[in-house]
This record gives sequence, structure tokens and C-alpha cells, in this order.
Amino acid sequence: MKKIFYLIIFLISSVYILSEFIGDKYIKGVVEKNISSTLDRKVEIGSLNISYLKGKAIVENIKLYNKDFADKLLNINNIHIKLNALSIFSNVIEIDRVEIEGLNLNYFFKLKKTKVYDNIRSLNKTLKKREGQPSNNKYFNINELNVNNIVVLVNSAELNINQQILLTNL
Repeated sequence: MKKIFYLIIFLISSVYILSEFIGDKYIKGVVEKNISSTLDRKVEIGSLNISYLKGKAIVENIKLYNKDFADKLLNINNIHIKLNALSIFSNVIEIDRVEIEGLNLNYFFKLKKTKVYDNIRSLNKTLKKREGQPSNNKYFNINELNVNNIVVLVNSAELNINQQILLTNL
């Protein structure tokens, strides 16, 4: 009887340790790949730490690169997520709260014959192309979203503009 008890404890501990350490790296890779594919831009996630029992996740150092412009489109220092862990198994994932800290958005634009070309419009075009495609993705319902320390950098080499705009917390 003791052997069965120890075996069960060992199995439960092994599954927990594997999900905590190996699962986070695997999920991080899947998330990076899916977001990169969806946005047609390179995405890097510095670290992902999921606490499965508490229903919390911390994502640090997220970078979304531009497709047609130099540098990054978006950089986020960290995101704290509190979710309903049981909703992961449904098509709609219930997220109680998302706290985004340190959001830096780089807005690049060029003028060509009185026409403006920028990195936001090119991202918007990519998203519109993907709207009509069939998808088996999950949907997210976010109850509360807070964004702190927002900085927008506006850049145009032709017009010699390099302006930093601080936005209030949202």
C-alpha cells in the first residue's frame, strides 16, 4: 500500500514539475510562433511564467518587430494575467485582469508623393487579410485591462521627426 502511495505522489510531483518548468518553455514557443504567424511579424517573448494552480501568468520583455521599417513596432516590459484556469479547456478563455506595465510603441512613417506609408497601416492590412480566413483559435474575454507607463515614439527620417509622447495610464 505504501508503494502505491509513493508512486502516486511521485507521479503527481513529476507532472507538476514538468508542467511548471518544461510546459512554460513549450507554451512560450507556441505563443511566439502563433502570434508571429498571425501578425506576419517576428515576435519575441523574453520569459513566460505560468502558475497553473493560482491561475496567474507573467510575461516579460515582449517585442513585436516591424515588417517594412527598422527597429521594433512594440515593446512591453511585462504583463500580469489573472485568469479562470478552468476556462482554458473551453473555446472562450475568461481573463479576470490584465496588467500591462511599460508599453512602448514606435510609430514610423514615410512620405512618398504626398502619400503616407507607416508601420501601423501595414499591420492593419495584414490583420484585415487574415479576417476572412478560417480559424480554430480560442477567444478571450478580458474583464479588466490596465496599461501603465505608455510611451509613443513618432519617427520620420524624411521630416526629421523623432518625438516621444507620454500617455496617461489607461
